[in-house]
This record gives sequence, C-alpha cells and structure tokens, in this order.
Amino acid sequence: MTNKGSRQDHRLSSSAIIVFLRKPELGKVKTRLAKTMGDREALAIYRTLIEKTLKSVLECHLSTYLFFFPRIDSQILDSYPSFIPHLQKGEDLGSKMFEAFEEILQKHAQAIIIGTDCPYLTSELLTEAQFELEEHDVVIGPAHDGGYYLLGLKENDRKLFTNVNWSTDTVFRETISIIEDQQKTYYSLPMLSDIDFEEDWIHYQDDLKRT
Repeated sequence: MTNKGSRQDHRLSSSAIIVFLRKPELGKVKTRLAKTMGDREALAIYRTLIEKTLKSVLECHLSTYLFFFPRIDSQILDSYPSFIPHLQKGEDLGSKMFEAFEEILQKHAQAIIIGTDCPYLTSELLTEAQFELEEHDVVIGPAHDGGYYLLGLKENDRKLFTNVNWSTDTVFRETISIIEDQQKTYYSLPMLSDIDFEEDWIHYQDDLKRT
C-alpha cells in the first residue's frame, strides 16, 4: 500500500519553484533600504535575504529555477549547484513573470514564483502552496505592502500580468479582481511582510530575537 508521504512526493515531483532575483551588486539592490542605511549595508542585507530564501527553497527538494536580472551570478550558483539558472525576459515585472511561467510550465504541471524580499517565507509555506495548487487554479501570498510574495499557477494566463500597477499597494487587490473576474479558484496564504525599508529590517530583527 502506498503511504501518504509517498503520494505527496509523487505529486510534488511535477512541481517547480521559480525564484526571481537581482544579481547582488553595490548600489543596485535594495535602493530604498540604501537611502537610510547606505549601499554597503543594503547589499549585505540583500545577500542575507537571498541566502534565507534559497535555503528555504532547498529544503523543499523541488526543481528550482533561478531567474536572474540583469546577469547571472556564478557565486550563487556555486553555492546551489542543483538550481538551474535563467535570465529574466520582458519589459516589466508582469511580462517577466509571464515569460518565466510560460517556460517552466512547459516542463512541470505546476509552478510557484517568489522573490527574495520576504524572509518570513518558510519551506513549510512553500510546500503548503504547492499542495493547495493541486486543488485550486491559483495560489497567492499577500504582502502587507499591498503586493504579493508568491504566486502559483498550473496554467499560464497573460491577463494576470497585464493592466496591473506594479510596485504599488494595489497589486494584490488588482490580481484578485482579475482572478475572480475569470471565475478561477484561488487559495490565499498568510499575509507576510517584505523587507523594503529600514523599519522593515529592524522589525524582522526584533522578530528573530523573540523566536
């Protein structure tokens, strides 16, 4: 008899994780953090966020694709040799995500896409997203700033990535509206915080001390 664990492993074998990240370079990452903390500290924090994210992803034991911008970082690949590198394609965030899903969903039955700004995103939440995607058309993880930290799809849909005001506090609401207009089913993960400003980082450090 097949036990529950092996059934879950079989289902997840057709799943993939897409990670969007920018090559860590001084003065070119976490610019809002850098305004108050300086370029070097912002870069150090960004490297920490990347490491936290990729360790959580690694614990999921799923096919993982790193979509870099503007160039691939060989140092990151050396640390995570099982992850497959790609370059982001497209004019804005929406078109870049659409193109990434378009490529990966040709190889996998379902995929989730994440960034590297949310250190609260654990391997448990990533696994939850993958399993809920089995039962829903879309899985989404809302962020406190009005965006989302995760999106999961089984079928790519350009409508989800067009006519959205990216980098604003309406991204999540607009995306949910598109999903509902198309009568798609969706599952919403817990709301989490991104690290965009110095106060976000301070709050995260305080949270770490309490755990």
